[in-house]
Formats: sequence, structure tokens, C-alpha cells
Amino acid sequence: MRGTVRLRFVCFKDEGTWLAYGIDHKILASSRTVEDLPNQITRVLDAYMKLGGIEAILSRPPAPLKYARMYRKAVRLGHTFQDAVRQESQERVSYEVEIKPAA
Repeated sequence: MRGTVRLRFVCFKDEGTWLAYGIDHKILASSRTVEDLPNQITRVLDAYMKLGGIEAILSRPPAPLKYARMYRKAVRLGHTFQDAVRQESQERVSYEVEIKPAA
């Protein structure tokens, strides 16, 4: 059984909608507000877990290189999700979430 898995997302606003794009595993969530984006990420991850457990998430292919580059740039510049919530950054921000397999 696997332990805790950390998933990385790049989050950005596109035409008025906040998007979260999974870097290591191509998973997409969206929200009208940045504050609700973590809830939407959780909702999408929960749906995958119900479909096939953690393997349903881990079997997803990685994101296209474009999104990995966006994530790395956000990390390098120190743009965090908390910055976006505080409205200090309307650019790309990094976000990480940990998930645990069901027992």
C-alpha cells in the first residue's frame, strides 16, 4: 500500500475562471473564485478516489510540459496560493495537496 502522495498544481486565472492544473498527474479543477479552488480540487480528487482509489489518480499521465514550466516559474518566483488569496498575485501560483489512500 502506498503512503501519502503529494500532488502539485499550477493555478492561474484564465478569462475570469481560476484553473488548477495537476503537474505530475493531469487533473484539472476550476472555480470562479480563488478561495474556492482548493474545494474544487478536493472534489475532483474525491471523484477519482471513488472511481478507482489512489491508482486512478496516479495512473493519469503528467501534464504537458507547458504547465510544468508554469509551475516551476511560480515556485522560483515564490508565488504561492496564499498570495493569490491575499490578491497579491494574479499570476500563476503553486499549490500542493496531500492525499492518503483509503485504508
